[in-house]
Amino acid sequence: TIMAESAKKIEDMGIADILDINMGCPAPKIVNNGDGCALMRNEQLASEIISCVCKSIKMPVTVKFRLGWDEKSVNCFSFAKMAEECGAAAITIHARTREAFYSGKADWESIAHIKQIVSIPVIASGDIFDKSAITTVRSITGCDGVMVARGALGNPFIFSQSISEPDKNMVLDTAIRHLNYILSYKGIYIGIRESRKHMCWYIKGMHNAAHAKLLINAATTLEEMLCALNTLR
Repeated sequence: TIMAESAKKIEDMGIADILDINMGCPAPKIVNNGDGCALMRNEQLASEIISCVCKSIKMPVTVKFRLGWDEKSVNCFSFAKMAEECGAAAITIHARTREAFYSGKADWESIAHIKQIVSIPVIASGDIFDKSAITTVRSITGCDGVMVARGALGNPFIFSQSISEPDKNMVLDTAIRHLNYILSYKGIYIGIRESRKHMCWYIKGMHNAAHAKLLINAATTLEEMLCALNTLR
């Protein structure tokens, strides 16, 4: 009921085109509360949530989940069918179990099997770190779309249609653009501190990145952050 009421409020606000229910989050603080991937251990409750939300709003409802809780309880196939039957417009599968978190290799073959047993769109997730991975996962799974998560950290260029890799100056210019967006939204004090991890992701692998990272993590003003980034040019 709470989920359905919240979904209706979001729809009435007109701020979203779809509503995604995340039943794949592995974070302890989430699953310990019975949410996220913990819902894969209770398909009955998960089905009630999906059905209730789908009936409460007109915009499409999508559901994200994993292969299962652990290797001994892989239930993504029945879960996918259940989500479809409950009204989900599409599903996203991160091809790892909850207990695997982000270790090991994503099992894209399982996504391929799910694609064969449901008629709604299937979105693949897990180990999408570059454009070649996007091509490969689509070839293996036959998925309708790909969800990029960790692969976009410091690398928004993964979404570009261009096949060429950005040069160092383009990466730094993009990082500064991102920095300015964060500061305009969060203000200097919070923004600088929250931007540190993002700036470090952008410069990963660059020559002298270790020294620049120290400067970035010590920066408290825009000027100091810009100075740290520009040492890499």
